[in-house]
Amino acid sequence: MCKLVRKAVCVIIISWLIFAAIAMFGGGEKFRWIGEKAGGVVEKWSHSLAEKADSFKEKTEIYRDKIQKWLDRQGKTDIIDDKKPSKEKQ
Repeated sequence: MCKLVRKAVCVIIISWLIFAAIAMFGGGEKFRWIGEKAGGVVEKWSHSLAEKADSFKEKTEIYRDKIQKWLDRQGKTDIIDDKKPSKEKQ
């Protein structure tokens, strides 16, 4: 019984991490696409999941901006950078 509970908790944690990664980088569009292809009950489920992913992505962008402003005040502007590193740094 303990092994079953441990496996269930692991599956939930891994699922949440996958959802968070997809939500941060792709937003809800990935989940809407899955719903369009599958149809039926999956479409309703994926639409609600896509809305949660959109709100998660918005919160991520807000926190990223706050962190960037804080780092700018500290004089550390090169820590968070969405662009690829320049050739000078390599």
